[in-house]
Amino acid sequence: MKFLKWLKSLFTKVTVPQPRSIEPTIPQKPVEPPMTSTKGWQDYWGEKIKRLCLANMGHFDKASDVEKIHPQWKSLSDDQKAIVLVEFFKHLIKFESNFDPLCESVDVGEKHDKQTWSVGLLQLSGIDKSNLGLPVGFDYEGLKNPENNIIQGIAIMVNQINKRGKIIIPKSEKGNPGVYWATLNTGNRYDKTDLILKEVHKINFVLPKPITDKPLWYQVAEKEIGVSETKNPKRVVEYHQATSLKAKDVKTPWCASFMSWVLTKSGLSSPKTAWARDFLKYGRKLDKPQKYCIMVFERGAPGGSSHVTLWTGEETGTHYKCLGGNQGNAVNDSSWYLKQDLLGCRWPE
Repeated sequence: MKFLKWLKSLFTKVTVPQPRSIEPTIPQKPVEPPMTSTKGWQDYWGEKIKRLCLANMGHFDKASDVEKIHPQWKSLSDDQKAIVLVEFFKHLIKFESNFDPLCESVDVGEKHDKQTWSVGLLQLSGIDKSNLGLPVGFDYEGLKNPENNIIQGIAIMVNQINKRGKIIIPKSEKGNPGVYWATLNTGNRYDKTDLILKEVHKINFVLPKPITDKPLWYQVAEKEIGVSETKNPKRVVEYHQATSLKAKDVKTPWCASFMSWVLTKSGLSSPKTAWARDFLKYGRKLDKPQKYCIMVFERGAPGGSSHVTLWTGEETGTHYKCLGGNQGNAVNDSSWYLKQDLLGCRWPE
């Protein structure tokens, strides 16, 4: 019995496993995000527009109406300006094609010639390069590619700025080249300028305060320009109260009192003195004058009276122009003092 089973097994068909065929993997071209996708717009197309705008920022800066695009324009960095332009072109595209890269129209072209049709995101034509003298351009099929369309569109805007000096042109203003986008032609029935700018103006940059090289004590002194013994006697007496003398009248010389008051108001240490020469021992000694420094001048005979003031930074071959108190019985920055009378320069600390 066992022999028969063994003999039968010799004739049983043996199935040999065949190697499984493996289909080669073909790399797929990355799918470009749709223009209608907010994330796709910001992360993909927005970055492309930003790079193109940065490369052409010198042209955009020349537009006479650039502050209409954004009121902060002149205070923005190039990167911030590019962010503004991305938003501007984004909404221009919205009104031209509703973000459809395959959108096409023959309303201003010829039915038998697709090169004259308005195509793609910014509704451009295959004849724009030759008609406008652009450095770059694409045909009807090429303009269906969003990147090509954006490249040509920015080239058209740069060309308009260079020749017309503006980004937005009123219907009433004639010139060559004519207005390309009806949506940016103020006064016509297709005008969307206000709607586009409304969206762009929502971008509000928190800008740093203007940087000034003027130290605080000089700024405090500048604000007092115009105070005089005749018009503001109480203010002059207030200057005296910043000293140990604490004079109660305007007849007492007050250049040093003014300087003591300025330093106190600036939050700096002060000698609290009504004597100009005392400032020769105040702060840090300077080997040569430095703009906005304290200067002490001799007045009259050597060893006699003196005057303390601040240097404006202006000078001639013989004089320094200074800002100080009790200069012509007032605070002014228009008084000149002889260089040969300079006793010393100090820097507040």
